[in-house]
Amino acid sequence: MDATATMLPQDVRIVAVVGCTKNAGKTTTLNALLARLCDASMNPGTMSIGIDGEEADFWLGVPKPSIEVRAGSWVATAEAALAAGTAGIEVVERVGGRTLLGDLIVGQVRTSGSVLLAGIRTKEDVRSASAAMLRLGACRILVDGAYQRIVAADPEVSDGVVVATGAILGTTVQEVAARTRQFLQRLQLHATVLAGDLDLMESARRAGRPAVRPDDASTPPCVVDLLESPEAIDVLGGGDAVVAFPGAVTDDLVNRCMASATGSLRVVALDPTRIFLSPSVASVFSRRHQLKVVRAIRLLCVTVNPFSVLGWTLPRVELLDAVQEVAGDIPVIAFDVDPHPS
Repeated sequence: MDATATMLPQDVRIVAVVGCTKNAGKTTTLNALLARLCDASMNPGTMSIGIDGEEADFWLGVPKPSIEVRAGSWVATAEAALAAGTAGIEVVERVGGRTLLGDLIVGQVRTSGSVLLAGIRTKEDVRSASAAMLRLGACRILVDGAYQRIVAADPEVSDGVVVATGAILGTTVQEVAARTRQFLQRLQLHATVLAGDLDLMESARRAGRPAVRPDDASTPPCVVDLLESPEAIDVLGGGDAVVAFPGAVTDDLVNRCMASATGSLRVVALDPTRIFLSPSVASVFSRRHQLKVVRAIRLLCVTVNPFSVLGWTLPRVELLDAVQEVAGDIPVIAFDVDPHPS
């Protein structure tokens, strides 16, 4: 079976491409997918939800791979950014959103070449640009989730996620596999199936504040300003409890919950992109408590790059096998380009 068909099922129209870290091979993966979709005459669309665009990596100073688009495909970017690429792009529709580089447009590629994707700043603009490209004829949309913008994986933004990992994460196969596992575990958090959890989250979202209650759906939710408030401490200190956070779930919030808990906790987040727990806190929390989400992420595939821009190369087959072991049933595929060819 074609690798692209395995990675991108027919019911997945909008795909987020995110990296485990910077320089993990995300742009290489994005380019490979764009090329394969064009080969299949699917005229893909692409956009970025980050603020990338510099020619050299900000942190390392190494040249960044350009995003290559082919004739017939679609892009959503700032009109002012079109001159920065070599592709010939015709502006077809003005979406109405804004980027840091100016007004957001949707254009069709007339002549193949590189393109600068100006970062789209809001989910509403991402949805508008996606809808426009699909209406105009794109069969798939690839969303470039730039560094620190895992929000591209939000189920409200994309239907599924491709994760790029690679040798940049460590100097040994074991280190790369271990760090990849941590990243995947975050994305693969299970959705709660309990109606009471959903009701609690709805209360938290309406108030814009955490909501707590005993692990008993018959007990009314308690919306709190502070986790140290008497109401919160009464619930958390009274046995098994549930806490719903409508925003980010951080080390500080989780530690404060655990400090007051006398029983088992179930922390509920909107989706995995809202989870910002360090490996050490996540490990301590998971020994006794549960972390659930309202909307789960559909993980489509993991791509592996054995080359590091810092100069080392890991054994390709061994790395693929190690990442496949931590990925379980998720397909693992190699899309790699040697940054240091001989």
